[in-house]
Amino acid sequence: MPYALGDKISISILDGGIEITDEEYVAAVTAKISGRNVYVHGGSLLIESIERREIYSTESGSVKEIAANAPLPDFYTDIPPPTHDHEWDGGEWIISAEKLSASVRKSRDALLDQLTWRYERHAREMRLGVETTDSLSALDTYAQALADVPQEEGFPTDIEWPEVPA
Repeated sequence: MPYALGDKISISILDGGIEITDEEYVAAVTAKISGRNVYVHGGSLLIESIERREIYSTESGSVKEIAANAPLPDFYTDIPPPTHDHEWDGGEWIISAEKLSASVRKSRDALLDQLTWRYERHAREMRLGVETTDSLSALDTYAQALADVPQEEGFPTDIEWPEVPA
C-alpha cells in the first residue's frame, strides 16, 4: 500500500504518513512529473489542479495565483479588494473614513483638473475675440460645486456630484 506524508509519496511506509490507494499514487506521481504540487492536507492527499485562481493578500491586497483546488493560505482571501485604499478586517474589505475622505477628495481634484483646458480655451477665445465655447459662469459654478463637495452633509459616503457643464 502506498503512503503520503507532507509532499512526499512512497510505495514504502512513511512514519506518520497516510495510506493512499494505488490509483492516488499513480495520479500523484504523474502530477509531480508534470510539475504540479502534491501534498497531504487535512488528512487527505491533494493533487493541485492545472486550473488557477486569484487570491489576495489580506495584508497588502496584492494578487497571487494558486491552483484552483489549493487551500487558501493564511492571510489570503478569494475576495478582491475594491480599491487599494481598502483594508481587510478579518471578514471583509473596509475603508476607513479618513482614507475614504482622501480618496473622494482625490477624485474631486481630478475633476477640477479636467476643467483647466476649458478655462484655457475660454481665455484664448476671449483674447481672439471669437465666440466662446463655454460659459465662464457655468465653469465657475461647477468648479465651486466641486470645491464644496467636502462640506456636503453626506460626505464622504453619500455624495451628489455636480453636473458637468455642457
